[in-house]
Amino acid sequence: MLYPGAGMIIMAVEALKQIADQDKVLKGFELRDIKIGKPIVVPQHDDGIETSIQMRPWKLGSRADTAVWQEFSIFSKVQGQDWLQNCSGLILADYERNLTPNEILEEDAKAKELRSHYAATKALCPVSETPRHIYETLETIGLQYGPTFQNITSLSSGDHKSTGSMSIPDTKAVMPQKFEYPYTIHPATLDTAFQMALRAITGMKEHLQVPKLPTLVEKMYISANVTTEPGRELHGYALGEDLSVRESSATIFLWDGAAAQPDICIEGLHVVALSSMTDDDSSSDLTSRIRKLCFEMRWKPDIDLMTPEETNKLLTRDPREPDPKIIGDLELAAFIYIRRIVQTFTQEDASKFATHHRLMYEWAKHKYDLAVEGRIPHQDGTIDWMNLGPKFEIQHLQRMASKCVDIKLLSRLGENFEEIYKGKLEPLQVMLENDLLYEFYRDATDLSEMSNTIATYMDYAAHKRPDLKILEIGAGTGSSTIPILEVLGGHRGYPARFSSYTFTDISAGFFDKAGEILKDWEPYLTYHKLDIEQDPTDQGFEAESYDIVIANNVLHATHSIQQTLANAKRLLKP
Repeated sequence: MLYPGAGMIIMAVEALKQIADQDKVLKGFELRDIKIGKPIVVPQHDDGIETSIQMRPWKLGSRADTAVWQEFSIFSKVQGQDWLQNCSGLILADYERNLTPNEILEEDAKAKELRSHYAATKALCPVSETPRHIYETLETIGLQYGPTFQNITSLSSGDHKSTGSMSIPDTKAVMPQKFEYPYTIHPATLDTAFQMALRAITGMKEHLQVPKLPTLVEKMYISANVTTEPGRELHGYALGEDLSVRESSATIFLWDGAAAQPDICIEGLHVVALSSMTDDDSSSDLTSRIRKLCFEMRWKPDIDLMTPEETNKLLTRDPREPDPKIIGDLELAAFIYIRRIVQTFTQEDASKFATHHRLMYEWAKHKYDLAVEGRIPHQDGTIDWMNLGPKFEIQHLQRMASKCVDIKLLSRLGENFEEIYKGKLEPLQVMLENDLLYEFYRDATDLSEMSNTIATYMDYAAHKRPDLKILEIGAGTGSSTIPILEVLGGHRGYPARFSSYTFTDISAGFFDKAGEILKDWEPYLTYHKLDIEQDPTDQGFEAESYDIVIANNVLHATHSIQQTLANAKRLLKP
């Protein structure tokens, strides 16, 4: 039985409270460089284990006269053995004080930015799990949490990110005589915050295969007023990344309701696979007791036996209603460039354009005429679209581009529209600069929804036939490829549920970049040029040789959709 690393951190918090300035009001506690070394293994015998915490002032440098930070070290001792150091770090008391106007603006801006990141992360976490499933899954790899530590109430995950909520446990109810001393935050609460990171350090629909424990926290902030009311919920998100095969890092932010500032901020929480931690007696014994399973039984519907209605219900998520204000802002941003096009070129100029550019100009002119009459959707009259002014246009475009990759790409093209219409500049060249097109296909409004739907279908298909031979048409930036490969495995130690994946596009110009992005799946990938408007067998592809052919948002861009579909069908097995 391990004493949680969160508990050792809270030892430092409670110790600092005892030596803090009693004439000042505590706002919170800032910690950094927390190293959790040897775990405190609680023995089963009556002698138990003794712990000790030491604190001493820590100067910022040799010339500093005073010390604000406190250095803490936590030791433990079992009877008959030597003292062992278990945890160390730095801690600072953050007191309430009058802020300058600039400091207030900075705090507000940071709070809004974190809230914005929270909302953006929610949109990228489509996979929901029940608390029961979460803790059952963790138990299979040896991470067994008691009832007081099972506090996650909801959790949704994406690729190396998660969002959810947790409940404050009623720890007093399980204490002897229902008595406990007052505290700032309970170890069960902080440990649950750490648990949220365990879903953020894996890919979409993946789970930990080995137990991982915290070993280092780079920075942490705990509000002195974080709620301790049983049943009250904290909400937030976690972002993770792999540092090596055995080590991962996560960042976690949690709020109490609609509070502006997060109550718990954890940056650089390092977790390491238990088998790779230091081999001392206690950790070796613990490792040997970890439950290791050689297989896991999973049941899923047979996708081939389902009716179209059942398949649609299985794959379709409830559509999110767009915010009319956001749509209106997007419409206005687009109109700014439409007006510039119409004011720059005449109908006579447009007659000399290439056909597709001339058609685009005529469309822009039509939209401009509708705006003059006030007939554009979401043109509600609160802003005079015909008299915006240069300063307003610049500010609006910059604001929208910072929030939305759709406008970021629109602005990139809009600032070059003269060269593009005159045929002096290729739009693709502009869009590929600084990988903006890759960012667009990954994060654009509603585009990721289709990729996730395809990935979900592939999950069910591979569950039945884990030796699939797959070809993707017009894979381009790999925006559809990544979520599909994430669910199919074949990386980070997970077995592949497919035999090969052929990445194709009409241009080989995408292949080098795709090779970098998809390097984890290199053994399974091949890259080939394919013009699906032409017979694929004439381009080196074998007819009727693929189990699945994927074409996400690409087949419409051809001269004959009937011929294109016929060519794609030639690649499928009968």
